[in-house]
Amino acid sequence: MHLIARRHLREWALLLVLLLAGLLAAVRGGWLERADQALYDAAISASGRAVSDAVLILAIDEPSLAAIGRWPWSRVRLAEVLERLADAGSGPVLLDVILSEPQQDDPAADARLAAAIARHGRVVLPVFMPAGDAPAVRPLPAFAAAARLGHAQALVDSDGISRRYLPVEQAQRTAYPHVSAWLTPGGAVPATPVLAGEAARLVPFAGPPGHFPRVPVIDLLAGRVDPARWRGRTVLL
Repeated sequence: MHLIARRHLREWALLLVLLLAGLLAAVRGGWLERADQALYDAAISASGRAVSDAVLILAIDEPSLAAIGRWPWSRVRLAEVLERLADAGSGPVLLDVILSEPQQDDPAADARLAAAIARHGRVVLPVFMPAGDAPAVRPLPAFAAAARLGHAQALVDSDGISRRYLPVEQAQRTAYPHVSAWLTPGGAVPATPVLAGEAARLVPFAGPPGHFPRVPVIDLLAGRVDPARWRGRTVLL
């Protein structure tokens, strides 16, 4: 009996060692992380939501670049876009363009864009969050004064895909909510963001690339879109 008990003990000890070795290899090799990512992607694919009528992408795409010219465009063009959206009564607009330096060749263009941002009243501009202790790269004061500011950073997983984001980021003691917080119904951001231990959130993808409707910027500027299509909708430029 003692021999049988010792043999069982050795077998269990060997099994435990093998399990620990397998777990260590999985952690070091990133197997668990990749499995978790694959499960999340599969769950998102299986639960794809219907396209929301509340969101439209206004795309700086190839047809627009071919018609208007290569990037960067004069800020007069961006002002024209916001003026048309304001006339159409759109909802909040994310102008996902870094506007941290003046337009050297046409100073009047900056003044027109600032006026267009103020006129629309619900424009969101991104703040670029640098690494380390460097200050955030904010829009020019004339733009920032009339807009809502937020960070637009996404966290990149080991496989190069972005699935997570931080609801709040901080640079030099100033906290910036994620731009999406300004784009929700009501456009309200929690009064006092809590940064200590702020956890990343998973992006609740609605579907694959191309899931949301896209309209070329040139179609808006050329008057080829019914203004009613923009009324009340969140626009991502």
